Amino acid sequence: MSQTSKQQRLGKNTSQKVPLLTLSNKQPEPHASFWRAPLTLGACAAMAALILAPLVQAALTPLVSVLVYIDVSESNQPFKAEVQALCRGIPAHLVEGLWSSDRWSLAKTADTVFVEGGQTYAGQKDSLKSSCDYVMTPPTGVGTHQGSPISLAVASAQTEIQQQQMRGSSDRNVVILGFQASETGETEIQLNPSEFKAQVETITSNGSVVLVFTTHVELQRELKATLAPVKGVRICSYQETNDCLSWGFNLARWQKR
Repeated sequence: MSQTSKQQRLGKNTSQKVPLLTLSNKQPEPHASFWRAPLTLGACAAMAALILAPLVQAALTPLVSVLVYIDVSESNQPFKAEVQALCRGIPAHLVEGLWSSDRWSLAKTADTVFVEGGQTYAGQKDSLKSSCDYVMTPPTGVGTHQGSPISLAVASAQTEIQQQQMRGSSDRNVVILGFQASETGETEIQLNPSEFKAQVETITSNGSVVLVFTTHVELQRELKATLAPVKGVRICSYQETNDCLSWGFNLARWQKR
C-alpha cells in the first residue's frame, strides 16, 4: 500500500465523529398506580355511594305497621274503583329494610271484621297487589247483617295494636279506613262521638296515625268535628289519596318519638 493511500485512510478515520454516550441523572418517573389515580378513586367512590345510599337510608328509616280496614258492605260497592286505587297506592309508601320491613295487614269489614292476615312487605309486592284486586270481595260471613259501623273497625285496630305491643313491637301504625258511611247495625244504634274520639286517641297516643277515606260528605263533616282535637288524624276524600297517604306515612315515621 502506498504512502498516499495510508494517509487518505487515516484522514478519513480521524474526520469521523464518534458519538458520545451521555448518562442523565434524571430518573424515569414511575407510572401512577391505576387504583391510586384520582379519576379512578373518584369513580369508585361515586359507585360506592350509589350502592350504599339506599342501604343506609333503609337502615335509618323507622318502620311502621299498616292496618287497612275496608268497608265491603253493599253501599260501598259502587266505589270499588276508588277503593282499589287507594289500596294500590299504599305499596309506594312502604319500606323494605335491610334486616326488617314494614308490616301490613288487610281487613274487610261490614257487620263484622275479618282480618285476612298480616305479613312483612319484604318480597310481598305481588301479594299486596293481588289483594288489592279483590279488596272489595266480601269474605264468607261478612255482610250477612245490616250495618258497617266504623267504630267496629277502630276497635279491631286497637286490639291489633295492643297485641303488637305485647309481642314487644315498638313500630308505629298507620291505620287506614275506607268507608262509604258508618251505617247503624245490630250492635250500634249510632256513632257515639265521645266514645269514638277516645278510641282513636288510644291509637294515636304513641305516634300512630289514622287516615279515614270516605265519599260520604256527612260522615266527613261528622268525623272532622269529632276528631278535630286529636293529633295524627286526617279525614280524606279519594281524590286526596296520594297526598293523604304521604302525609300519614311521613308523620308516623318521622315525628319526634
